Amino acid sequence: MSRRWIQNPNRCADEYLDGIKDFIEFARRHNLGATRIRCPCRRCNNTLEDDVPTRIDSAEFEQYEKLLKNANQELYPGCESFSVLTAIVMHGKIKYRMSNLCFDYFLGAFKRMLPTDNCLPKDHKHAKVLNGLGLGDEKIHACKSNCMLFYKEHETLDTCPICNESMFKMTSQNRITKIPQKVMRYLPLKPRLQRLYMSTHTATYMRWHKEKRVDDDVMWHPADGEAWKEFDRTFPEFAADPRNVRLELDTDGFNPYGVLNQHHSSWPIFVFPYNLPPWKCMKKEYIMMTV
Repeated sequence: MSRRWIQNPNRCADEYLDGIKDFIEFARRHNLGATRIRCPCRRCNNTLEDDVPTRIDSAEFEQYEKLLKNANQELYPGCESFSVLTAIVMHGKIKYRMSNLCFDYFLGAFKRMLPTDNCLPKDHKHAKVLNGLGLGDEKIHACKSNCMLFYKEHETLDTCPICNESMFKMTSQNRITKIPQKVMRYLPLKPRLQRLYMSTHTATYMRWHKEKRVDDDVMWHPADGEAWKEFDRTFPEFAADPRNVRLELDTDGFNPYGVLNQHHSSWPIFVFPYNLPPWKCMKKEYIMMTV
């Protein structure tokens, strides 16, 4: 196969992109079960090997491309103010605590107001375009007394093995319903970390702690601390790859209702990616709530 496309300095050119696709297809047909292929980028020039999963498009990246398509798709032909994505992501539903039924009503009303060839979703189920980026949530049933989560090896249980409390609510006639007594919402972390490497704006910063940080005996970043260095000495294989993510785990309690006489508090759990430089790692854009 021709390799002239490798020398093309414009990586966005059709010749270069088509060459990558043809190369990967060729490698798939002739790899004979191998787990490594030669990297087709201009720097490696098809001479250095790399792991197959890091070079072949994944389902997650296809979902990311789908979201970008929605971001660029006009709400209706000739509309320059709103795309499908910007029309959906307006935070009024959450800010004003709109129910799904109320949200569906307004979506339907707005859809009827727009030209007939508009692309606005008709209800909240069709509006969940952000789920493709892992912005959905996972519901995990919990014990009413906070003893445990009905998760993994306990997922098939109906009662708590610690306090014998039923996972489901009871009716006034002592009949078991299928409604859980308590639910914990988990916001998946893995897809959000992957997005940091999907974006060219953050991918290089995720290696900053290894490639750009200056070691001048001043504590500018957690990587300057002794705890970080001790971790690197203890786990040298993990430390060898600067793309491996270092996370800080934080939690704090607060009263979500603002009523001081109520003995209730919520404890959200946040993580901070410390691969990023100090002027980014503590910004709200990179603080991720998980529970």
